Amino acid sequence: MKKNSDLQNIIYNMLVTQIKFGTYLYGDTLPYIKEMSSYLPVSPETIRGAYNMLKDNNYIILSKNVGAKVIVNYDNDQINQHIYNFFSTRKEALLDLSQSMPLLFNHAQFISLKTLSSISIEEIESLIKKSDILVPYRSIRFFLEIYSTLNNEMLTRLIWWIFVFFHIPFLSIYKKNHILKKYGHILLQMIQACKKNDWKLVQSYIDETHNFIYHALDDFYKEIPIPSSQKKISFTWDTYKKSDQKRYSLAMDIIKEISSGYYLEGSFLPSLTTLAKSKNISVSTLRRTLDILKNIGAVKSINGVGTQIVPKDEIKVNCDFSQPIIQKCLLDYLQSMYICALSCKKIIIITLTNMQPIQINNLIISLKHFKDINRCELVTYAALDYITNYVSFETIKTIYTKLFNQFLWGYSLCGVIEDINMLNINSRSNPEYLVNCLNALDYEKFAEKIEYLLIKDIIFASSQLSKLNIKIPLNIKTLLEQ
Repeated sequence: MKKNSDLQNIIYNMLVTQIKFGTYLYGDTLPYIKEMSSYLPVSPETIRGAYNMLKDNNYIILSKNVGAKVIVNYDNDQINQHIYNFFSTRKEALLDLSQSMPLLFNHAQFISLKTLSSISIEEIESLIKKSDILVPYRSIRFFLEIYSTLNNEMLTRLIWWIFVFFHIPFLSIYKKNHILKKYGHILLQMIQACKKNDWKLVQSYIDETHNFIYHALDDFYKEIPIPSSQKKISFTWDTYKKSDQKRYSLAMDIIKEISSGYYLEGSFLPSLTTLAKSKNISVSTLRRTLDILKNIGAVKSINGVGTQIVPKDEIKVNCDFSQPIIQKCLLDYLQSMYICALSCKKIIIITLTNMQPIQINNLIISLKHFKDINRCELVTYAALDYITNYVSFETIKTIYTKLFNQFLWGYSLCGVIEDINMLNINSRSNPEYLVNCLNALDYEKFAEKIEYLLIKDIIFASSQLSKLNIKIPLNIKTLLEQ
């Protein structure tokens, strides 16, 4: 049997959840494959595969005349138990996620809405008004259409994961029709405010959307008794397909070890057998991982000797920028910085405000250290990484950790920059400025500076990739105009 794709499994689990929640009752028909494909950002083949899985597991029957018909018959008690089982294990994660979303996405959403064309606005408004499409589907289409203006594939993937984990299940609860109507009404008001170019009102509706969904969730949990011993399920997301995740994650681990000096430039990695054993992976997976590192110029193979760590001044020679895999890694790096640039300001301010004086002082020491060792270009990322350790929201910590890992793909650009010292010269004032902000307890200016430095690095990295004839789909213009 052909192995199911990750996305196919996601769609299958989503539909199973909706059937168990009573969104689709016994005898109801699911949308036709073509319809469902238009509701969700997936191919008809993926929908067909998910429907076949539902059939194989006796949730539906499939026929040309009827389509996909639900054949399981859950009574009200069973439906309520399914809802309880799902949400009881996710209470902490969902409440945390719903409070994290304004910090993560408010600014990105505002910029996205301002970037929409008049045609797109009309199409989105028409979508929201379609009462024959379930609210969960209208909602995800609404946000994916909005964020598409940024041309950030990683952001789209993140939004998709959040909706599957939270919005689609929550909005699929059959008893919550009043919530569905109110939520849909807010989205409609938001897009109508866009038509009037009333951006102050648009911002208020963005805030209202997140506040409403959080309070609706909070009220919902007040109705459900949650045993303290209940197993907890946390939000997680993958930046790559499951089949690719292991080798990409391992590649980033090795780059971290190289960057930290664990493996010195010019030295050799342990043998394949030894390294595979230490990383608890197969030799074949390790070989594929090393192929990635070779493509980005981090390592090279020497026949009869082993795998050598490439010195930074030789990376350009050993890096094959024409390879699709390295172009993807570099775009992932750029897209991750982009997400952070659109979300870091508020996160930094709130986190610094809640940190203890000793923690602030340790951050100051860290910033001064990078100036002392003449690595000022790393200050932005060191500061973000440090602050993320003290973020009170686990969702933000999870998302930012994954994004920071993508920053490591910028390693290959070290060989492209002709004068790394010039980069340091241009950045040398940043640690001192940031330290002064912290000493003055001016966290807003500190956050604004980090945001500015990220945008500056994105523009710089984009220019370097353009020199390498790597197409940049990101809407960089939006960053310059914010």
